[in-house]
Amino acid sequence: MPRTRQQALQFRRCFPARLAEVDRFCITVRRALRATARQSAAFTVELVLREMLNNAVIHGCRRQAHLYIRCWLIVAGRTLVIRVADPGPGFNWRAERGQTGSPQAVSGRGLRWLRTLCSTVTYNSQGNIVTIRRRI
Repeated sequence: MPRTRQQALQFRRCFPARLAEVDRFCITVRRALRATARQSAAFTVELVLREMLNNAVIHGCRRQAHLYIRCWLIVAGRTLVIRVADPGPGFNWRAERGQTGSPQAVSGRGLRWLRTLCSTVTYNSQGNIVTIRRRI
């Protein structure tokens, strides 16, 4: 039986740096994935997306709701691409490369998750824009 080609799923959002906004957006993406027969990918996509957005709200914007984060998400075929940008000062991602850290650490777990779950994780030079790619 021939496979039907799925239409690309795309989002481009800009929203206040609030965790409630992250929740709303993640629910919207989850519903869209389910509606387009991508149910099997929904959990991993939401995990990665939520981690990226939470980092932007908590670390990049320091939970300052008057600041805004931007997110671009596309699922085309079996490829997921997510880019998240915040107006914060960024971080030294070069120093984080290859760090394993402690499982009990308060921060840094999300970066390890991204490196584990995604094919590529790239940052702009400042460290306030992150882009991931993953096959789903």
